[in-house]
Amino acid sequence: LYAVALGHGEASRSATTSISRFLLSPPLWALSLILLLKSFTLGLPSWIVQLLTPLHLTTTPLASLVLGLSISLGTVRRTWLLTSLGVAVRMIGGFLLGFAAAFLLDLTGQERAVVILVAGMPSAVTAVIFATETRLDEDLVASIVALSICVGVLLLPWLPNLANFLTG
Repeated sequence: LYAVALGHGEASRSATTSISRFLLSPPLWALSLILLLKSFTLGLPSWIVQLLTPLHLTTTPLASLVLGLSISLGTVRRTWLLTSLGVAVRMIGGFLLGFAAAFLLDLTGQERAVVILVAGMPSAVTAVIFATETRLDEDLVASIVALSICVGVLLLPWLPNLANFLTG
C-alpha cells in the first residue's frame, strides 16, 4: 500500500525518489528484521519486548487521535458517495479476495475463517498516515477509514455466527 501511495502521491516526483523512500521506510525495515529473525526461529530479547510494550500500548490511542484530527465533516458530506464506494471496495472486495485466497490455498476450518475475515476488515489508520506523508487526499482517506471502522463495529454482533459459518 505504501509503494502505491508513493507512486501516486505528490510527495514523490520521480520513480527514483519513490523507490528510495519506500526502501528507507521504517515499517519495511521492521518487517524485514522480524521476518529474518523468525526465519531463524529467533525472537527479540525479552528486555527489548519489555521496552517496546508500553510504546505498543499507545498505538491504538494515538492512531485514534490521528484519525480524529484528520476527519473533516465538510469532506464527509461532500464525498459521502466516494467514501461509501471506498468502504465497499475495501470491505466487500477484501472479503471476496479472502475467499479466493482461502480457495487457492485450500484452507479449511479456522484458518479459512481467519483469512476471509481479516481480508474483509475495515481500513487501517495507517492509510491516513500514508496519505498524509505522500500528499494524497488525506480527508477522503480519513473518511473512508472512519466509516469502515463504524461499519466494522456495526457488524461485530454477527461476527461469531459468520466465523462459525465460514469454518464449516
